[in-house]
Amino acid sequence: MKPSSRVYAYRAFTLLTMSYTFGDHEKASRRLRRLAELYEQETRGLLELALDSGEPHTFRLAVDLGCGPGWTTQLLDSGLKPQRTVGLDSSERCIAEARANCPKLEFLRHDILQTPFPVQEPDLFLCRFLLTHLPSQTSGFLPTLEKYGRIGCTVPRQL
Repeated sequence: MKPSSRVYAYRAFTLLTMSYTFGDHEKASRRLRRLAELYEQETRGLLELALDSGEPHTFRLAVDLGCGPGWTTQLLDSGLKPQRTVGLDSSERCIAEARANCPKLEFLRHDILQTPFPVQEPDLFLCRFLLTHLPSQTSGFLPTLEKYGRIGCTVPRQL
């Protein structure tokens, strides 16, 4: 079955509270790996939109919000080729797994709803399936992300 999702290139969006819907155990990790494989093409399409902004651009810093075990972070790095790629996640287990899966990339434990972020002025935030795991979306997160600039989001129609 071909995956189906809407691809959004938003300047900003809003969030309020964070929860870990799938958990952070081995079974959840396998599920996230499978989702990464299923939606790789659509995510690459979103990254190509970021590259085709009409003007030449070198990304200094790209950040994967809610990086889980690092599969999307690895895709972000290979698609944009930024000078630095960082994955942020609230789960220590996921961060440890991401570091093992992608040793050349940087991963930090951080609740994405807490400011300040442990990185300075990213050129791009990537949020793949993050919005579907949050119980509510309000304006609390908007001012923080909006000041950084570009945000790429994918939201599945169905899983």
